[in-house]
Amino acid sequence: MVAHHLEVERKYELADLGGQAPVIAWQFESWIADTPVVEELDATYFDTPQGQLAAHSLALRRRLGGYDEGWHIKFDVSGDRHEVSFSLAENPEDMPEDIRRFVRVLTAGSVLEPRVGLATHRSRTVIRSSDGQALAEICDDRVQALDYATGVERAWQEWEIELLEPAQSDANLAHKVFSTVEELLLAAGAGPSSSPAKIARALGKDAEFERRRETHLKQSEGLPEQGVELSPVASADAVWRDPATSVDMLAEIVNRYSIELGQADLLVRAGLPDSSHQGRVIARQLRSVLAFMAVPYAKDEQAKAQLQTILGGLKTYASELEQHRNGELILPMAQLGLARTQLLGDKDLAELAHLEQEQTQEGLVSAMTYLDSSQRLNLQQSLRDLQKDLDRFVDLPAQREKYSAKVARRLQKKMVKQGLKAVKAWPDSAGDFAVTTAYDDGVHDLRKLAKATRYCLTACADAGISLSEGQETLLKSARLLQAELGKLTDELTFLDWLKGLNESSTAGLSPFTVGCLAGRSEHVAQKLRESIHSSVPPVLQKIRSIDL
Repeated sequence: MVAHHLEVERKYELADLGGQAPVIAWQFESWIADTPVVEELDATYFDTPQGQLAAHSLALRRRLGGYDEGWHIKFDVSGDRHEVSFSLAENPEDMPEDIRRFVRVLTAGSVLEPRVGLATHRSRTVIRSSDGQALAEICDDRVQALDYATGVERAWQEWEIELLEPAQSDANLAHKVFSTVEELLLAAGAGPSSSPAKIARALGKDAEFERRRETHLKQSEGLPEQGVELSPVASADAVWRDPATSVDMLAEIVNRYSIELGQADLLVRAGLPDSSHQGRVIARQLRSVLAFMAVPYAKDEQAKAQLQTILGGLKTYASELEQHRNGELILPMAQLGLARTQLLGDKDLAELAHLEQEQTQEGLVSAMTYLDSSQRLNLQQSLRDLQKDLDRFVDLPAQREKYSAKVARRLQKKMVKQGLKAVKAWPDSAGDFAVTTAYDDGVHDLRKLAKATRYCLTACADAGISLSEGQETLLKSARLLQAELGKLTDELTFLDWLKGLNESSTAGLSPFTVGCLAGRSEHVAQKLRESIHSSVPPVLQKIRSIDL
C-alpha cells in the first residue's frame, strides 16, 4: 500500500514579480512558530509527450532534498487534492516500477519523460498549538522553473500554507489557521495565488501569471506590452467547452467520463474508502451514455459491434470491482443489521469487523489485479480512440438540442414500457408479494433505466444543453424512481451476500448470526416491496404523461 494523504493548502504570492520579497515574522497569540528550516529542493516533473497525466489532473515528480524527498504523485478528484509517496530507488534517477504501474492506464503505455525542472529555495515554518501539536506548515518558496521542451525559464516567490492534523479534521481550527496566516500575508503585500500547481505555471499554463510575467519583462526592457497567446490548463476539473455540434458534445462527455474513470483507478490504488464504488458509478454513467446516446445512432453494424465491445468492457470494469465494493458498502449494512437485532451482541460485531477487513482486502487485491490487466488498458485506449474519432462510429442529428430531446424521448418510452410491463406482473395486493417473488428482476431492470435516464440527461445538461421543462421533470422523476427502487435492490444484494456466507465454511460468522441478519433483511425487503407496489405505478403514469 502506498503512503497517501490529503493536501489541504492555500497559496499566496506578490502581484508584482519585480517587487521586493518581504521577510515575514511568524508570530501568533495562541500558537508557537518553530524556527524556520531552510531546504534546497530539486524537483523533476514527468509526463508523456501528449501531456496525458496533466489531462487527468495528475502531477508526477521526483524530489531531491527536504524531509519528504522521494517520488510523489499528486492528483485532483472531486475537489480534493491527493498525494501518494514512494521512496527513491537505489539509483535516484530510476523510476520505481510501482509508479509506472500506478499511472499505466493514464499513460496508455506512452513513455514518461522529464517535462519540467524546479529548483526551490524553501524556508519552512511549522505552527504548533500550545501543547506542541503541529497544526500547519508555512513554506516560503523562491522557485526557479525550466520548461525542458521550450527552454523557457520562469521565476516566482510564493507562500504555501498546508494544514496538518488535527487542523485538517477540525473545520473551525482550519478556518482560524488559514485566516490568521492570511492576515499576516496580506499585511506584507501578498495576495491569493493564481497558480493551479507549480508544474502548470512552469509550463506557461497559468494565464494570469503569464500576463504579469510579460508585463514585467517588457518593463524591464523598456518595451511596449503585447498580448500573449496562452495555452489552456489541461484539467478534468476545467469547465466544459461549448461544443458546436452533437458529435462534439458527445465526444466531450465521453472524454470527461473517461478521465474520471482513470481518476477512480487512482483512488482505488491509493486505498481510499468508497473508491471502488465511485469507479463503478462512473463506469455505469459512461455505459448508459454510450448505450442510449451512441449505439442507437451507430453508422453501421461494424461500428455498433465496436461500441458494444466497449460497453462490455465497462460492464467488466464494474464487475471486477464489485467484491471490493461489497467490502465497502454491503458489510456496513450488516453492521447496521447487527446493531438493530437484539439477539446479537459484541462478539458478533467483532466477528463482523474481522470479516469486513478480510473481505475488503481480498476485494482490493482482486480489483488491483484487474487494474493492472491488459483488459483495463485496452478499455481506456478504446475510449480514447472513440472520443477522438467519434463521427466514424455514429451519425447524430447535428443540432444538439434536437439530439438530446430524441435521447430523452427514447428513454421515456423505454422506461414506461418496461415499467408498466413489470407492474402488470405484480399481484393485486401488496401483501401478496412473496419473499421468493420473481418480480424483483423487473424492479432491478426498471431501476437501471431510471439511472440511465438520469445519467444521460445530467450529462447533456453538464455539457451545456438547457433542458426543457419536460426534460427537467423527466430527470426529477427518474431520480425519484431510482431512489425508491434502489432501497430494494441494495437489500437484495445484501441478501445474496448473506447467502454466500451460508455456503462458505470460512465465513467467520456463526450460522445463527447469519440467520438473524437474513431474517431481518427478508423482512425489510418485503416492506420495501409493499411500498413499491403502491408508489411506483403513479410515478410511471406521471412519466408517461410528460410532454417532451
